[in-house]
Amino acid sequence: MRPGLVPHPPYDLQVCEIRQYAFPTTDAIERFERFGIEQWVNTPQPVFGGRCPWEVAQSPAGLWRVEEEAKEWFGDQKEKIAMVLATASPLPRPDKRRAEVYRRSGGLLNIFLDWVSEEDDELWQRLVRERLEARSFPDQATRLAVLHEIERRWLETPSELFSNLTPELVWAGPGPVEGKLLIEFLESHTAWWEDQSFETRGEALKESLFFLRRFQLQPRNDFPQRMAGEVVMAERRRMLERKKAVVMD
Repeated sequence: MRPGLVPHPPYDLQVCEIRQYAFPTTDAIERFERFGIEQWVNTPQPVFGGRCPWEVAQSPAGLWRVEEEAKEWFGDQKEKIAMVLATASPLPRPDKRRAEVYRRSGGLLNIFLDWVSEEDDELWQRLVRERLEARSFPDQATRLAVLHEIERRWLETPSELFSNLTPELVWAGPGPVEGKLLIEFLESHTAWWEDQSFETRGEALKESLFFLRRFQLQPRNDFPQRMAGEVVMAERRRMLERKKAVVMD
């Protein structure tokens, strides 16, 4: 899966390719690699008796089994193994803020977006500024209660940073249906790309984003009356509810 750089005529534009797929940026390649790990963690695996790696990883012994299986896949690529373990590690309580969402792939809907950070998150910054920093509290317990409240609000609010996914849906991660949709999209995008000519990387990225938005709004024959974006949202909601149920047991 090592990416290469391939010139795109007639303007000698450098285009990133991974396997047979074309990407407009190296960030998109990284998102795709992270997506593969996130989807594997959320997909039932025969080696685990049909359970998902994240389910197995909820105990120390299970997390060790997931680590051993990751080593079979990635060999000595320690960064990839660490990414598997971070994604599959024991779940936090459902209402706890998960700052790691800024480094999650965001899936199909975010595949061509730039990476963001907490500094880019206007909602979180505003909540902290208005609800915590601008107030005084009689005791630490009261302050923690307010923090808990704004964490929950942040988790449940759709964000433009994540193409209107909520942070908790970004954290929940993709399942096998979204994986199939992503591959279908990348195949379609690559076929379209081969007929295009771009003068700049910026133009290539802009047009790729337009192509993605058109794809996610197309009605699906395999999902009657539903668009790709809705299918992604529905699967992530199911995944989130499964993970919340495990934590609450």
